[in-house]
Amino acid sequence: MTRFQLQLLAALLMVTPTAVDAQGVVVQSKASIQSDCRVAANVVSTGDPSGKRAWAHGVIRRCPQAEDAIASAWKRSLSDTELKERENVSALMLDRRVLNAALSGLTSTTRPLEERRSALAVLTALYAPGRMLTMHFWDDPANTSLAHVMDWSPQPGAQTITVADRQRVLAALEEIATTDPSPKLRTVTTALVKQLKRATPK
Repeated sequence: MTRFQLQLLAALLMVTPTAVDAQGVVVQSKASIQSDCRVAANVVSTGDPSGKRAWAHGVIRRCPQAEDAIASAWKRSLSDTELKERENVSALMLDRRVLNAALSGLTSTTRPLEERRSALAVLTALYAPGRMLTMHFWDDPANTSLAHVMDWSPQPGAQTITVADRQRVLAALEEIATTDPSPKLRTVTTALVKQLKRATPK
């Protein structure tokens, strides 16, 4: 490292709780990580402050509070960018709490259709990791297959999604397909159930 780099590193260490490894790389301390996780969990759960949302959704997956924070986020009705952020992080967290929260969002007929679509996309990813309910499928389910994502990197949660959990999801989808007040959801879930049954993980 140059003299300037050493001086800069020394200044950083005076104001941030960090350490340096054998290669001279600044490593975030355990206390700093825990602090970041507390802040990220609160932002993901509440949506505030809005300026930290993108950062929080990027950090939360490495945190022990991840599953509870993401599940809590489903208690709020969201739209636009925040809705997509929640969908993306939820689809990558293979945990029963997240699955249950998304299932509750899907089955709530008071939620906007776009939010229920988002919940359906998350449930598809959690039911069959690596499969994605795209907008093409949503728009034309009779003639479209679920996308197969080759580089999918889901994160196992502490509460494993079981065969029984998947059966609950299928049962809920089958009921929506026949009784939901939304014609769009009835059409999409009818096609989705058939494809999920073929894509059931071994």
